[in-house]
Amino acid sequence: EKNTKMSTNEEDYEERVMEIEALESIFENDFRRRNEFVYMINISPEADKAFVSLSLEIEVDECYPSKNRPRFKVLEAKGLAKNHLNQIEEVAISTATENEGMVCVFDVATAVKEWLNDHNVAGQDDDSMYAAMLRRREEEEKKNSHKNNESQLNQEDAIEAAREERLRNGTPFSLDRFYAWSASFQAECALAKLYAHSSADQQKDESRSTRLTGKDLFTHGNAKQIQDDADNNYDDDSASSAEYDYPDNIPGASDIPIDETLFEGDDGDLGDLDDDDEEDDAT
Repeated sequence: EKNTKMSTNEEDYEERVMEIEALESIFENDFRRRNEFVYMINISPEADKAFVSLSLEIEVDECYPSKNRPRFKVLEAKGLAKNHLNQIEEVAISTATENEGMVCVFDVATAVKEWLNDHNVAGQDDDSMYAAMLRRREEEEKKNSHKNNESQLNQEDAIEAAREERLRNGTPFSLDRFYAWSASFQAECALAKLYAHSSADQQKDESRSTRLTGKDLFTHGNAKQIQDDADNNYDDDSASSAEYDYPDNIPGASDIPIDETLFEGDDGDLGDLDDDDEEDDAT
């Protein structure tokens, strides 16, 4: 048991030494050691202008942090009322209790600093009744605001929990829900069908409106242009057929047999045609 006790005390001592070194490094000139077990930290809010500040005294013993927590006392408070000192000590004790069994001075100093950030208001050290009334009103407003925020968060959490429950278990089936869904689905389908028909009709109307009638073609001169194009195409076809060069030598034509007796006796008839032409000229 003695060995275990000595081992525990040695571990506590090592942890306290390391904590003091860390605090000296973090807070620098705001950290002061009175002796091995008592030290002080100057704390002020993070603001361009600090209306409040304090010195927090921390006292520990040989059994810190394994068994006992530190003891705290607010000293050299500026801009704070007397009731604020008790509140700050309660914050320190609560934070140390949450970290019981571990070094906690830095966490306590951080919690006190946050409290000062929330209460960095001028004139809080005024002990008059009017100032006290204003402080109480301000604290009540902060409490109400905090409650409202918690209530809103609770509602959001409840909504999210219900949504997750629906996703996990689905929506229970009932005839009323089915009829409601069916009516909504049919209404959506009818609306989509109506929209599709209206779009098709609109496209048809646009197509009809852009199509030119015969009168429009004639009025704008397009009909004459179409006719001229057709005439030009016809003339080109006629010219191409008239200018076609037929070949003189047709392959295989010399091999076709010709019956010359078919043409005998026709010379006289041809001569008569020539005589008739001369008589006509003389007349």
